[in-house]
Amino acid sequence: MIVKNEEANLQRCLDSFLPIINMKDDETLQPQTELIIVDTGSTDRTVNIAKKFTDKIYEKEFIPWNFSDARNYGIAKATGEWIMIVDADEELTQSSVYTLMDALLNPGFSEMNTMFVKLHNFYTIQTNEYAEVTQSRIFRNTGKPLYEFAIHNKARVDTPYYFIENVIFNHYGYLFQKADLFIEKKERSLTLLEQEYDKNPDDMHILTHIIKTYYATNDFDKVAELGDRWMELMRAVDYHDGWFAYLEVFANILGAYTQQKDRKNAERVMKESLRYTDKLISMYLIMGQFYLDIKKQEKARELFEKAVYLSKQPKGQYENLCSTNSAVIIPEILNLLAAMEFEDGNYEKSGKYLNEGIRLNENRLPLRWDIFNESKAKSRIIQNKEQRKRVR
Repeated sequence: MIVKNEEANLQRCLDSFLPIINMKDDETLQPQTELIIVDTGSTDRTVNIAKKFTDKIYEKEFIPWNFSDARNYGIAKATGEWIMIVDADEELTQSSVYTLMDALLNPGFSEMNTMFVKLHNFYTIQTNEYAEVTQSRIFRNTGKPLYEFAIHNKARVDTPYYFIENVIFNHYGYLFQKADLFIEKKERSLTLLEQEYDKNPDDMHILTHIIKTYYATNDFDKVAELGDRWMELMRAVDYHDGWFAYLEVFANILGAYTQQKDRKNAERVMKESLRYTDKLISMYLIMGQFYLDIKKQEKARELFEKAVYLSKQPKGQYENLCSTNSAVIIPEILNLLAAMEFEDGNYEKSGKYLNEGIRLNENRLPLRWDIFNESKAKSRIIQNKEQRKRVR
């Protein structure tokens, strides 16, 4: 772990990992894990809290700040077979503990080099809204540096991979109480990214994250400006399924053009994305909403229905690497289809979309599940009830 001023989070995080921290060999009863914490300059109680869990605490500041240097510094202290990366604003769900322990100890996984877990990025606690993404978090310890890039650090992921089912880290880092804190964090990241981009303008990883950050700060002109360069570089890579998460940038570029009401370029980006996959579900949502805005309802319906169909097809193991994966997007699309069918008077079809959306909305998105409370629906329900009475 690398930490700084995490007194509000660290206790909760480490409590959740206690069964992992305290694992011992069945025969020798010797510890099977080591908890390594690198504190990068805390001025609160973070170090005192850490001392309750481990004596392997290293205090070192990194100036200028570099995520990868800090990560690799801690990793160099590790002596175990595996490296597991955890952040202080995360916690391991209780139901995940023994599944994770089995993955770490099971001899059947000894050939694996990288293990992936699920991350639930919470946006609100009140309604339990979160986005689900799959991330590499467990790596074989080769004794070499694992991370690169100062900001949005990227770990080296070596095959073979293992995607651990039902292991979930809850991440609370997006629960900012004030919107300006979110913007402040993004702008701080943006400064570092722009420095990296100036040095490496053709690096896909840097370009990907700078576009995402410009999009998050609503700088749609910059997204559009860099989008064509990103698509040009994307065409030059030796594409395979492992690149799937990078394709999420298409949604940022498409979103920028729809925000600018630029239909021609939006449709061009949509077409370009299909060179790689037709399973970027977020593209159908963004383009469909744009068509609704410009009164092209049938085009929107066609995209939404295709998205629902595609979401039911077998998934590749890399598709959930996108934070805007089908589990997040499909309930919203079903909600829109339900509303469209309701407006057209197709109440039975609307109800089917509505029920399916409610069932799939595990992320608790704040969607319009109340459309049947509208006056038109009420009058139609009353009318149907009277007809059934007459039939009987």
